[in-house]
Amino acid sequence: GDVSASKKQTAVTKPSGILLITPESLEALFVNRSAALARMFADLSFVVIDELHAFLGRERGTHLRSLLFRLARRAGVNFRMVALSATLGDMPRSAEWLRPGESHRVDLVTDQADQKTIQYKLYGFHNPLRPEAEDTSDRGSSAAAVGVNHKLVDEMMAACCGSKNLIFSNTRQNVEVYADALNERCRAEGRPPEFLVHHGSLSKEVREQTEELMRGSRPATTVCSSSLELGIDIGSVKSVGQIGAPWSVSSLVQRLGRSGRREGEPSIMRVYIAIDRPDSRSGLVDRLYPDLLQAIALTELMLQKWIEPPEIHGLDLSTCMQQVLSVLAETGGVTPEQLHDALVTRGAFRQVDSNLLYDLLACMSTADLIEVMPDEGQLILGLAGQKIVSHYQFYSAFATPEEYRVTCDGSLIGLLPALFLPAERDHVILAARRWEVVGLDHDRSEIQVRPARSRKPPKFLGADGDIHPRVRQKMREVLVSDT
Repeated sequence: GDVSASKKQTAVTKPSGILLITPESLEALFVNRSAALARMFADLSFVVIDELHAFLGRERGTHLRSLLFRLARRAGVNFRMVALSATLGDMPRSAEWLRPGESHRVDLVTDQADQKTIQYKLYGFHNPLRPEAEDTSDRGSSAAAVGVNHKLVDEMMAACCGSKNLIFSNTRQNVEVYADALNERCRAEGRPPEFLVHHGSLSKEVREQTEELMRGSRPATTVCSSSLELGIDIGSVKSVGQIGAPWSVSSLVQRLGRSGRREGEPSIMRVYIAIDRPDSRSGLVDRLYPDLLQAIALTELMLQKWIEPPEIHGLDLSTCMQQVLSVLAETGGVTPEQLHDALVTRGAFRQVDSNLLYDLLACMSTADLIEVMPDEGQLILGLAGQKIVSHYQFYSAFATPEEYRVTCDGSLIGLLPALFLPAERDHVILAARRWEVVGLDHDRSEIQVRPARSRKPPKFLGADGDIHPRVRQKMREVLVSDT
């Protein structure tokens, strides 16, 4: 999406070398350049899927597999696939995802070298009993007003100042709040602010500036979401922090592996858990310190080298519906039998039987997403289907929330969800800076801001991650054991 039109045209007219591409951009080729696909990929030899675990058992992974099946047929090529990951929980099941029904054709190559030295510590802190009331005056507000645990800040300052580090958080709100509190502490100690931010709601320019500063020589620590969990190049980091228990062992291992990349360096990780102190009114679950228990369980499972196995046998009917529309946009029209052959028999939706597919097509016809030609029996896009396919969001097989652009003097800072819009004169933290809202333009979905001294945490959409039942079982084992 960020590549110039001239470079894209060159890739289409003179295909050669290595093409780095996302599933969404590949989808756009099927919809907008279907006539060029066969010639563009006629000499395709290898498809490399990096960070395979990020695709397994997810809509985006099903989307990618469907596109690769279709690409092989469209271009008439039998390319080889190579998939890479440092955190696969079930190699045979992953091989089945890569080659459905032909996993015996997949060679499993594992690194038998000695593991790196790991330095790992788990911290637990009680949150303040009585947080100070929020202050939105121009004189500033206390860190306690935005849910910051000062002991946690103390530990992160001691561990990170003067070196390169990453600190992960499960929520974008905590990314912003803790980066602001850490920089405030830097200023109080008379040192330059060293803490940066990186998450998906920031503008491309802000994220790239963070990545560039991390690759530089000056000390810098980035507080981030999962946006830096995978392989974006930020240079070498000394250690990794984690605010709150992550959702999976896979994520824990992936984040731990971001440190100690250089030969002879240990992988260092600190997990910070901040919990409300139970009292006489607390329920049973709160008295058991569930976040701390979850962190311990994930740690124990990591030490046992257990990682969540991928769920590869879901129906993914929403993605199947999207691919039906994509095939019709690519071809102009096909029969139901041809669709079944392309998407089910020789495609990614092997779990969808013919009756279920035809029920899905009937529902899509009722909604005017597709239309049946009376003479030939072919399926074509309906009026509603054409409208959906022509929108840029069609290329993604996952949901995207409605968001407002946050701008200062015309420059994009980031995005905030439409569900949690600040009011005019509100103060928010975004991109590790404090802003005052000076205007809202609902027609343009835009929030205009100017620099401010006060702050309060922004709200972002998000839900708890999926926790594997084995993690919950381990939490119970930890709770009832004498260890």
